[in-house]
Amino acid sequence: ASREMRVGLVLLVVACGGHGAGAVASNKLLVVGLGNPGPEYTFTRHNAGFLVVDELARRHDVDLRPASLLEGDYGAFAWGEDGSKTVGLLKPWTFMNLSGRSLQKAMQRFGLASPDGILIVVDETALDLGQVRLRAKGSTNGHNGLRDIERVLGGPQYPRLRIGVGRPGSSSSLADYVLGEFTATEQKKELPFALAAGVDAVERWIGEETIENAMSVVNSKTA
Repeated sequence: ASREMRVGLVLLVVACGGHGAGAVASNKLLVVGLGNPGPEYTFTRHNAGFLVVDELARRHDVDLRPASLLEGDYGAFAWGEDGSKTVGLLKPWTFMNLSGRSLQKAMQRFGLASPDGILIVVDETALDLGQVRLRAKGSTNGHNGLRDIERVLGGPQYPRLRIGVGRPGSSSSLADYVLGEFTATEQKKELPFALAAGVDAVERWIGEETIENAMSVVNSKTA
């Protein structure tokens, strides 16, 4: 393995090692954005999770690099004035319907037994563009990426951040809509604010002592 790969994997051990009660207060966290790899999918609505992780990486000057053992791009940053929290960022390469595979590799390789310190970032058609919702658990809402995450984790008891992408019109199927790109107007005017709201929500989750505290703030901002 290259030096970059070894460094990335060491950081992932740090970022995923802790779990248990009051997990948001843990100093070891992992944020997983869901999406499809490849330039043809970059600005599709289904890639909202990837886009939020990319924006989070930019905000914290993180270089997301290929980590083939995890089947994804990975990077990490320190959080807090004293750098007491380490936050790992993961973008699976496995395509949406197999999103759990990359997460499972990380969990198996590093002995991560609890999902409490993991945040899944995912697109949501039931929310308007610019709205976000943080949840400690929930249903898949028919989302294949979440369904595969749930398969890996054994149930719906894991934190997720839903990023609103709007609803399809009557002439569009759901699949065509989420695999379609944000419009040029959306990309220029609305999407930057939506991604900033998503990153703000992730940071709130990182910084709060409990997910309930984070939810009370995040979910009131874009109600």
